[in-house]
Amino acid sequence: MKKRLWIYPILCLSVALLVMTYLRNPIPTINWEELDLWNSKRALPANIAVDAYLKGNMARENKDLAEAVRAYVAVLEKDPENISLLEDTYTLAMIQGTLSPVLPYLKKMKDHKLLLNYAQASAFFQDNHPEKALALLAHKKNEKADALLAPLVRAWLYAAQAEKEKALNEINSLTDFPFVAGYQKVLLGTWFQEDDLIQKGFSQIGDNALPAIGYFPLLQKIIAKKGNWEQAVLNQKYQELQKTYPATADILVQTGETEITPSKGIAEAFYLVSALGGGGHFTREESLAANSLALLLHPDKQISLVWGAELAEGLRLPSVALSYYKRLRFHSATLGFKEAAALMLLHQTQQALPKLEQLEKTNQTSVPLLTLLGQAYQDTHQREKAIAIYNRLIPLLEDAPKNEPLIQAYLARGLLYGPQESTKMLRDLKHAQTLAPDNAMLLNDLGYHQLEMGLVEEGFDLVQQAYQKQPNDPYILDSMAFGYWKKGQANVALPLAERALDLMPQSALINAHLGDIYAALGRHREAGFQYKKALDLKTDLDESLAQELTRKLKEKKS
Repeated sequence: MKKRLWIYPILCLSVALLVMTYLRNPIPTINWEELDLWNSKRALPANIAVDAYLKGNMARENKDLAEAVRAYVAVLEKDPENISLLEDTYTLAMIQGTLSPVLPYLKKMKDHKLLLNYAQASAFFQDNHPEKALALLAHKKNEKADALLAPLVRAWLYAAQAEKEKALNEINSLTDFPFVAGYQKVLLGTWFQEDDLIQKGFSQIGDNALPAIGYFPLLQKIIAKKGNWEQAVLNQKYQELQKTYPATADILVQTGETEITPSKGIAEAFYLVSALGGGGHFTREESLAANSLALLLHPDKQISLVWGAELAEGLRLPSVALSYYKRLRFHSATLGFKEAAALMLLHQTQQALPKLEQLEKTNQTSVPLLTLLGQAYQDTHQREKAIAIYNRLIPLLEDAPKNEPLIQAYLARGLLYGPQESTKMLRDLKHAQTLAPDNAMLLNDLGYHQLEMGLVEEGFDLVQQAYQKQPNDPYILDSMAFGYWKKGQANVALPLAERALDLMPQSALINAHLGDIYAALGRHREAGFQYKKALDLKTDLDESLAQELTRKLKEKKS
């Protein structure tokens, strides 16, 4: 009891506060998240929009960066001097590609933040003030990537002012990137209508792979018209590209650029530096931010949309990737699959399913596609269709029998069979466990389902093996407790079940099992509480167990 003495003064204070509040107003609903926020170490101004801040935090946790930016901007409207939140919001906006909401606040930020000067220069350029943009980038040499990025952007800012020589001087300074310089000369030559500059650019590109492939059709057009470069060389580069990046190559042919403007030139600079990783100095986040600037200036730049989606996938931001996929004008099978995968990660399976079914008609032996389609049918409770997909998938995977996808396929199909087809279920679970005999979770899954089916000794032996490998895993602890309960040793099961619940209180199944153990010990009131809690949670309950718990609660009431 001594350890809990601190509770009493807090209770007294709480009662006093409630009484005072009641005398003034009706008792309010307590928002515990808001209370925790105000009591946190972070000192927040009195006029902050707490609801918006919490909404932003939740959106960010759910990887919905666009919603997080909108919510945080609502906070900044109330508290424009919150520089730390502004810097955080700016970074999220850059990654997401929704820079416009934070543009009014940029002047309050420090100079060294993520591509800040370039974002400001882009805003100046869009407002028809290239001279201001040039002034901002005149001495941009702070970061290593500036040696590549700043000359490219400045060159097109000069081009917008018809200052060809200054633009060329910037490009000629790129001595460490000859193929980039050559490519840019071709584009500048096209803009200035200078055949000699186009020819010099093609000569400088040489045999290097085209770095900025979004203008493939433009180069085809230039070659066909001017004859400055061999068409066969360009076609060869396209063939090489198609082998390595088939989806990208198709997009370039279908939707590539056929003209150049200063705005597109600056966008190309940002995309190019993003694709090159800032000359090897950019993080993945910075590459995505630079690519976002390309899309800010050229929203329909298809190659930037594909590249941005790929970067977002690498950063585990499916909502960002999906926003790019939705803006594509051309869709290949590869991109369709990636879009469906992003939808699945965002738990939008109903939207992903028709895309996957359409793709499956022409890709019936694709292992990644069948894997995702099986999961989609499983998530939408289409048991027979899911089993049919796994029946096709498993033979395709058996050529490499000790791989993770095959294990997961056996496990998924086994769980789909379920107790109604217990022989098939155990067969698949045993296959999975045989492929990875030391995997504690597979031992536990197989052992638990054997316990469910009444194979108590065999199942308990497997669960014990899993427990020896991972004694603090909540599901394994629950299986141990379930096994002891099945053996009629509820008193031994109880501490194991309570420990499992401490580790994973949100598991409905663990709550239900603890209820069974309480019932076996004659603690019926506590058992009823656990059954009700399990039904309220519904996190990992199947329908049959939910019905059984409902029946048990009714019996206790009667």
